Amino acid sequence: MARVWTDEQRQRQRELIQRTQPWRKSTGPVTAAGKAVSSQNATVHGFCSNRVRVRLRDTMRVMKQVKREIKLYGLEF
Repeated sequence: MARVWTDEQRQRQRELIQRTQPWRKSTGPVTAAGKAVSSQNATVHGFCSNRVRVRLRDTMRVMKQVKREIKLYGLEF
């Protein structure tokens, strides 16, 4: 459930953020090596995972083979 802010709470939060300026203390990668590592974060899971990429590559390989055979034998669907 989303929080409902009063005008006073919103103003107090705005002042706090302006005073502390958390964006100046970013903890993101600074070096080229760190940036290279963090750029691969999405490949740990999901559609970018190595397992999924291998399965997609294998599926595409089979589909290309089927397409070649359809052409070779003159089959139509």
